[in-house]
Amino acid sequence: MRAAALSLALLGAGAQALPHLAPRQESSSSSSSSAAPSSSESVSQVPIETATASAALEPTATPPSTGLPPAQSWCTDPIFCPGPIFQAIQLSELYPDSKTFVDKPTRLSENETLAAWEKLGENPTVGDIQAFVEDYFLGEGGELVAVELQDFNPEPAFLSNVTDDVVQGWLKIVHSYWTELIRETKSSAICGEGRECTSTFIPLNNTFPVPGGRFREVYWDTYWIIHGLIQSELYELVKDVLNNFIDEINTIGFIPNGARIYYLDRSQPPLFTQMVDLYVSATNDTSILDRALPAIETELDWWQTNRTSSITSPFTQKQYQVARWNVTNSAPRPESYAEDWKAANGEDLEESYSEEQKAALYAELASGAESGWDFGGRWVKEPLLNDTDNNVVLRTLNIRALVPVDLNAILYRDHALAADLYELQASAAGKNKDKRNNGLFGSLLSSLSGKEEQKGDKDESKEKADKHRKRAEELKEAVLDLNWNATRLAFYDFNSTSHAHSDVWTPASYYPYWSGIVPEEVLNDAETAQDAFAAIRYSLDHFNGSIPTSLLETGLQWDFPNAWPPLQHIIVEALRSLPDDVSNAPLKPIPQGANSTFALVPEGQLGLTEDQIPAQPAILGDGPVWRDSFKGDDSGNWRDALVQEVAQRYISAAFCSWYSTGGSIPDLLEQLPAAQLNVSNANPTFTGNMFEKFNTTNLNQAGSGGEYEVVTGFGWTNGVALLFGAEFGDVLERPDCPAIIVEEQPARRDLGGIQVRYHGYRTPHNTWA
Repeated sequence: MRAAALSLALLGAGAQALPHLAPRQESSSSSSSSAAPSSSESVSQVPIETATASAALEPTATPPSTGLPPAQSWCTDPIFCPGPIFQAIQLSELYPDSKTFVDKPTRLSENETLAAWEKLGENPTVGDIQAFVEDYFLGEGGELVAVELQDFNPEPAFLSNVTDDVVQGWLKIVHSYWTELIRETKSSAICGEGRECTSTFIPLNNTFPVPGGRFREVYWDTYWIIHGLIQSELYELVKDVLNNFIDEINTIGFIPNGARIYYLDRSQPPLFTQMVDLYVSATNDTSILDRALPAIETELDWWQTNRTSSITSPFTQKQYQVARWNVTNSAPRPESYAEDWKAANGEDLEESYSEEQKAALYAELASGAESGWDFGGRWVKEPLLNDTDNNVVLRTLNIRALVPVDLNAILYRDHALAADLYELQASAAGKNKDKRNNGLFGSLLSSLSGKEEQKGDKDESKEKADKHRKRAEELKEAVLDLNWNATRLAFYDFNSTSHAHSDVWTPASYYPYWSGIVPEEVLNDAETAQDAFAAIRYSLDHFNGSIPTSLLETGLQWDFPNAWPPLQHIIVEALRSLPDDVSNAPLKPIPQGANSTFALVPEGQLGLTEDQIPAQPAILGDGPVWRDSFKGDDSGNWRDALVQEVAQRYISAAFCSWYSTGGSIPDLLEQLPAAQLNVSNANPTFTGNMFEKFNTTNLNQAGSGGEYEVVTGFGWTNGVALLFGAEFGDVLERPDCPAIIVEEQPARRDLGGIQVRYHGYRTPHNTWA
C-alpha cells in the first residue's frame, strides 16, 4: 500500500520528506511490547465496521458540478483530494457521513482506479458512481488491523481504591475496552502481497489506540486516552503512541488533526508536550526525552510560525504574540465535503457567495475543526439564528478573529512543562554519568572529559529551559490581559475585531486554571475565588447531569445540552488549582429572597439572564428535576465539594448511558429488560455503549447534534472514567440512574440515536445483585 501523494508546501517549518509513508515492513522495527507481532495469531476478532452505500440522491440524478473549489497545494491526490472526481463522489452523498469515503482504500492501484473512472464518461449518474465506489474501494479503515494486547492486567491497582462494588465492577469493564480499541498499520490487510493500492492513511510505525467509530485517528483525544492507559498500567502502549507522534513531527513538521492526508492543512489542540509529561511522570522513564524534546521544539516552533501573530491589548496597550486557530484552506474539508459545500453553495442562500466568500467560509470551517470544538456557539457571530439547520449558523463563523483562551492557555502550559522536562533530562543525564564514573578509573575519566561534557549539557538544557519559561510568562501575561474579565470574574475568548470579550460562557473559561494561570484577585480573596466558579455551582444545581458545553441551544454539538468528557476533567483540575486558603469555607447559601443559585453568579458571567437559560425538563413529573445527591453544602471546603460532584456526575452519566444501552455486570447488575432497552434503541444483544458525549439534562442519554451520529467506543470517555475512578474511587457513589418508562408510543429517535423517556424524580429502579 502507498499513501496518497503529499505536498509539503504549506506544512510549515520543519517539514521534511515522509520516509515512513513507504509500505510498512512487518518486522521487529516496532518498539512495542504491548501488542503482539504482526501475525495471524495476534489479530483479534474485533470487527472494523464498514458502511453500506445508500445514496441520498436518485440513482439517475447527476451530482452538482458547480462550485468546484481551487486545487489545494496541501492535498493533491487525484482521488482523495478536492477536485472533479472527488467532488462528484462526495456530492453523490453515498453515505450519511462524508468521512466514510475518504477512509476507504482502493482495491487497485491509483492508475487502474482512475482508468475505471474515465470509463464512466463526463457526467456519471449517482448510480454509476455508487457502483464505481463499491467495485473499486474497500471498507473504511481497512488499512488498520485490530491487535491483541499482550500482558494485559485485568485488575490494575487503581481498582482496589474504588470502594463501591458496582462502580468498581463497571470500571473493570471499561478498563477491558482497551482490548477492543488497539490497532496497527498493516498493508497486507488490504492489498495483499506484491500489489499496490492507495489510501489516505498515513502509516504509523507503532501500535496505537483509536477513539472509536468514525474516529480511527485523532490528535487531541489522545491526551485523555493516555490518562486512562496510565491508570490501566499500559505504559508501553503509551510510549508507542508518543513515538508515533514523534515520527509525525519529524517527517511532517507538526502533528496533524489525524493520521490522514486530508488533515495536512491543520492540527488540533497542541497537547503533545503534556502527553510526554504524563508518561514521564508515571514511569520515570526519561530516556524518551532524547527523542521527545527535539520533537517538542519542532511542534512549538510550528505553532509559533504558523498560528501566532501580534495583537495590541485595548486594556493596557501592550503588544503580545498570541496564537489563533487559523487554517489556510479554500476548499471544503475532505472528510466533511458535502456538508461544507452545501454551507457555501446551498440553494437557501438569498444571494450566491463569491469565490472569495466561499474560500473564507471554508477557512473558518477548517479552523473550527482545528480547535477540536467543531462546532459551537463560541465561534459564531449569530449562534441563535437557527437550531435545526447548522449551515445557517455556521455561515457566521468568526473563529479566526478570536484570541482563544483555551489555545493560549494550553501553549502556556506546554512551554512551562517543556522547561521542566529539559531540567529533568539534565538532572537524569547527570545522575547516569555519575553512575558510570563510579567504576574503576571513573575519577580519572571524569577529570579528563566527563565534567566538561556534563557542564555543557546542563548549560544547553538551562538555556532552552529559560527560553521556554520566558515564552510561558509572555503567554500568561497575554491571557490575563486579553482573556480575563475582572468584572465578570471569568476568562473569555477575545475578539480582535470588536476589541472586546466574548459574551459566551463555556468551560473553556477554566483552561487557564487547569494550565496554572490563576488571577491574583482569585488567589487573594476567598469570596472572589468562589464567585469565579459560580457558573459551575449553578449548573450543578440547575441540571441533572454533567456541566454543559455552553448554555446556547444552537443545534451544534459543542453547545447545550451536550456535556463532553475532557471538559469535565478540565473543570475538576481547574478547581484543584485553587489553594486551601481560598477554598476552606462552605458553599455560599442562596441569598434571602432568591430562588436559585443563579443569584450567586456575578453579573454577566453566564452572558444570559436566568430566564434565557435552558430549563431542566421534568419529563413525567410535576416540576423541575433537582438532583438530591449534591451534598456539597455540608462540606467545609467548597472547592472539594464541587470537585467531588463534577466527578460523580460524570461517572453517573457515563454509567447510566451505558446501562440504558444494555450494560450489565456479572453477579452484580442485571441487564435491563428488553422493553426498557428498546426505549433507548437498544436490545438484549447490546452490551452497553460508552458515548463520546452526554446529555446534561438526562443521565441516561447520549449527546446529539452536529455533523455526524453520536459515536461510541470511546477513547476519551473511557480515559476520564478510569482517571476519576483512580482519583475519587473512595468517594464515588453507586449511580442512581433515572427510571426508564415504557410507553405504548415508541420514543422518537433524535439526532444522536438515543432517546430515553425517564421519570422526573430519581426513584430507585436498578436491580442490584
